[in-house]
Amino acid sequence: MYTSRALTQVQRKLVKIMAKDITAATRAKNKYRDKAYDQINIVVPKGKKAALQEHATGMGESLNGFVNRAIDETVGRDTTVVPVSHEDKQEHGTNDFQPWHEALPTNTGKLCPMCNIPMTQLRSTKTYCSSSCRAKAHKKRKSNEVDQMDLLD
Repeated sequence: MYTSRALTQVQRKLVKIMAKDITAATRAKNKYRDKAYDQINIVVPKGKKAALQEHATGMGESLNGFVNRAIDETVGRDTTVVPVSHEDKQEHGTNDFQPWHEALPTNTGKLCPMCNIPMTQLRSTKTYCSSSCRAKAHKKRKSNEVDQMDLLD
């Protein structure tokens, strides 16, 4: 039968063997991670990580997946200014940037129903060329509803 001292020696040997295996597996994972991914450390106020984790879980994704999606969506929206080419700078002055709507293609084949101007569609569901045309259409619909209610009375 083993004594307590003997068990301790056996346990030490097992721990060393397991540590080697874990170390090899960890090294392999780290090597793959370093090859396939870049890392960014994000600092948030205390308590915010838990709120972000809860939100991400509610959306059915990991915190890392949520942060990556948020970054991708924000970068997609942040096309508010577009660098101007060197030829445009010489022709039009020294302005390095132009408004985003001037940099987009204008020939989509769809016209704004309010002002009949050719639209640049950033998404397939876009109906009006601007928020002002959308607001005008809303006011027009509302006034038509009021007129129809007056006719019914």
